Amino acid sequence: MMKRKRFVSVVSFAVAVFCCGVLAEKVHAVKPRTSEDRQIDLLQRNVPAEAANADLEMLQKIMVEMHPGLDIYATQKQFAALVEQSRVQAGDTIKLREFFMRCARITDLVRCGHTYASVPLACQMKLQYATKMFPVPLMFIDQKAYVNHHHAKIPCGAEVLSINSVAVDEIVQVLMPLVTGDGYVNTFRYQFLGEMFSISYATAYGETKEFQVKYRTLKGETNTAKVTGVSSHRLEQLMESVALGGREHEAYRMSRPREDTVLMAIDTFDNGQGSPPFRAYRKLITKAFAMMHQTDAITNLILDLRQNDGGYTRSEMFLYSFLANKPFKEMASGHTNRNSIAFRELLSRNYQSRGVIKYFDRRLQREMVAED
Repeated sequence: MMKRKRFVSVVSFAVAVFCCGVLAEKVHAVKPRTSEDRQIDLLQRNVPAEAANADLEMLQKIMVEMHPGLDIYATQKQFAALVEQSRVQAGDTIKLREFFMRCARITDLVRCGHTYASVPLACQMKLQYATKMFPVPLMFIDQKAYVNHHHAKIPCGAEVLSINSVAVDEIVQVLMPLVTGDGYVNTFRYQFLGEMFSISYATAYGETKEFQVKYRTLKGETNTAKVTGVSSHRLEQLMESVALGGREHEAYRMSRPREDTVLMAIDTFDNGQGSPPFRAYRKLITKAFAMMHQTDAITNLILDLRQNDGGYTRSEMFLYSFLANKPFKEMASGHTNRNSIAFRELLSRNYQSRGVIKYFDRRLQREMVAED
């Protein structure tokens, strides 16, 4: 058997998997124009077993060929078994929605925040422009869903117990594969689920114009309310005015809420492209810890990473270097399976232009060095 070459680089490489290509050639990815177009649920279309299984096989090939971390949290045997379980019996059909959810569960098995399934662009347009969504912003705390808006029909801070007679715990299990994260860090996934709950719910369960919501108030009383679905535009407005956890103007913030306590919030480990440069991040961290070491009065540090959207390893390790009790080894290199993009012909031009694909292909070939 030929041994697969491995490549080493200081640059990490991730693959985002956009599945469900079976519908791509049948539906134009444009904003729904007519009332009839708006009524069509594209995810309810039937997909023949032959087409669905062909997509599953291709998904498996792409992941095995391109994902360098495929077997970090699950073995390739487990991955192959889940693909096999997801196959559609010959002669049958499957709704595109159910097929997509199967693909999402497969990609979620890898536990990589950069690897996820996405519905076809035409379905995304339908969700964005012509779908009524759950109108109550939520925040998850200790894996429980709480109303996160002062002007919702349900009191702010109330715990949501069920939606349309389905327990929130059950809904969460269905939606979790749509909000992938790295490893077993579920705190971020629940934070992300709160931000993406309404569109994830519409993707998995379909459009619902009214929702029966059972909730528990802060006083412990259990009530039920009927709420009407809203457009994505209105939902966006609601999410911008949540009671807790809204995006701050500054990515890095430091305060001293008590004489003995410093609070430091870091919303990103990214640098550039809209995020502060690394030198600004380094200055904040260095200044914060220098201040704490100058006085014995400060005995507590609260590090708030709840809004952190990830970024570069060097930023993470720089922070950790101030927290570690003893020297530690930092990653000097990473591995990929190859130094070129496999299956380039399958990349959707809706997501990557030909120029972008060529740029990354050249970069891979330049930066990935064959390992002996």
